[in-house]
Amino acid sequence: MNRSQNKIAKCLFFISLIASQTKTYGQLIIDSVSLGSNFSNEVFYSLSQGETKASGIADWDLAHTTVSRDNCLRLNHVKGWELRQYPNGSIADWSSMDTSNWKSWPMYFNSPENHLLGAFNRTKNSKNVWDFSWGVYNPNTHEVVGDSLFLLIKDGQAVMKFWPVVQKINGDLIFQTQTFDGSPAKKDTLLQSVAGKRHHKYYSFAQGQFNVEPLKDEWDLRFTQYAEPQWDSTQNVWNPNIVVGVQSSPSLRVKPIENHSWQWALDSSWAYQGATFFDLNSIGSNWKALDSQSQTWSVKPELSYWLDNDSTQAIFHFLKFEGENTGKIVFEFWPLAQTLNLIEPKTLDMAKAFPNPVLDQLFIPISSVEAAELTLFNSQGQCVASSGQITLQNGSAPVITMPIQHLPSGRYVLKIAQNGQVSSQTIIKL
Repeated sequence: MNRSQNKIAKCLFFISLIASQTKTYGQLIIDSVSLGSNFSNEVFYSLSQGETKASGIADWDLAHTTVSRDNCLRLNHVKGWELRQYPNGSIADWSSMDTSNWKSWPMYFNSPENHLLGAFNRTKNSKNVWDFSWGVYNPNTHEVVGDSLFLLIKDGQAVMKFWPVVQKINGDLIFQTQTFDGSPAKKDTLLQSVAGKRHHKYYSFAQGQFNVEPLKDEWDLRFTQYAEPQWDSTQNVWNPNIVVGVQSSPSLRVKPIENHSWQWALDSSWAYQGATFFDLNSIGSNWKALDSQSQTWSVKPELSYWLDNDSTQAIFHFLKFEGENTGKIVFEFWPLAQTLNLIEPKTLDMAKAFPNPVLDQLFIPISSVEAAELTLFNSQGQCVASSGQITLQNGSAPVITMPIQHLPSGRYVLKIAQNGQVSSQTIIKL
């Protein structure tokens, strides 16, 4: 076997090794979701698995975080709920709370930007370090004890009183409600154990607790409706302003790429640099526009997004929005690399290659004593450079040099195989 054939054989072997542990994509994926007529559904979508779950947008009323150190409590405004806080006393007034003047009470909505600010989390007392909005944190019991009373309004009518009683140390939320039809007060609990490995616990006043979301690692994007509150200066009131948009999973980082073509976003290294954000609405609702004359929707061609969830990176772009008749949203994205079965640090300790972006030579520090092999793949999954097998001498930690000045500009994936394990890093060649 000559030198060229040997290099090809090594690349083919390495590709087969990667295939057993990773999925590397080099082609654009065009896909769509449908929210149904009048956007009656919401759809959860995974960059690696596609659509994972659809559920009715009006199925749930409350959502509470499963992160026990947080206390986010959200209300489903799309269903028509509005939240007012009782301003005239404490929880001792539960039985005697006068609701006759409720329209003058402070009104709150879920934050459209922040995962941790639900409608019930907008009243924090900045002077009290232990104040957690609807309750006060007890540093001895590690519970959040409710100290606020609320009124739930629907379709302009006061429906029930609401008291978040306590968030237990294990994340369970105990709350109390009472309607105005003469029924007695009712206590219920959102159980952490029912939610499992999900971001939120959900509750329906009609059905009790149930799961809306898929598991945490089974979704990245939530195609849905939500409120973007707007101030009406003529009426001196906040309006919920329900919009159709895309919310990010709490584990997804997003960076909008604005005022650039889709092709530019794919080709330019700028798009892959700078901060990414865990904001709930980094994608949001502003990727589309309605023509008031034709009443047809268009998507903004000069807007795309960089997505990163630790295992997958992708460039994302909208293609079509059909409006309320079908609720269909068409999009495309370019998954760059997805690594599964991540290697334990004790087995493989790979420092980041540098510089990145790179112009001519890539340097890769190796700290493990195990023999290693480095291979560089282009966006089509083709092997374009290989180090061959490197055996470290006397436990040394060399820096491997990989010349790449001959390669065209673009995105590459650097793979390192060591002791039967594989790790990867995205490289931008200038």
